[in-house]
Amino acid sequence: MNPEPLTKEKIDEIEDVDMVTMEAYDRKIVDYKDVKSAVNWLLKEIEKELKEVEEPQTLQEKAWVNGFIQGLGKAKDLIKKAFSGVIEE
Repeated sequence: MNPEPLTKEKIDEIEDVDMVTMEAYDRKIVDYKDVKSAVNWLLKEIEKELKEVEEPQTLQEKAWVNGFIQGLGKAKDLIKKAFSGVIEE
């Protein structure tokens, strides 16, 4: 299965009841496989962005590119940390 984004169509909504207050409320449910797929899709998209970075020509571009690469790397690390239970290495 190819990784793909998590879309509205993959989120189920069911009605549930709070057992303490007995009030009805809507609960949204997402399948584990869909979350795993979306996280892996996101990590692959970040990798694609990193591969598409062009070689900087000026010192100013180099500073921007380095910051961009570091930012994407940090985002990847945070995603891996937040979703450590569902990602594939």
